[in-house]
Amino acid sequence: MAKAAQMHRHLMQKLEMIYPYLGWLTGSVGLLACVGGAVYLAMNNHEGVAGGLLGVPLLGVVGWFVQARLSLASVPVVSNSGQAQRGSAKRKR
Repeated sequence: MAKAAQMHRHLMQKLEMIYPYLGWLTGSVGLLACVGGAVYLAMNNHEGVAGGLLGVPLLGVVGWFVQARLSLASVPVVSNSGQAQRGSAKRKR
């Protein structure tokens, strides 16, 4: 029973390491597919559809960058004096 639990824990740890990379890969492939489809549609006189096909994923990417930046700014940074500071405070070395 302990071996089975350990095997399960190791499997879960491997999956936790793989999932972010898998998400980045599939997101990148999806974005590139949308860009390629938009270029194809724009070349075949469907500019409106091409703009929609390109606009929605790009808004998602921009939103993801903004959200990542905002969540990074809200993480408290602990200095050597032991006091937590918010925002873009630099750590002392």
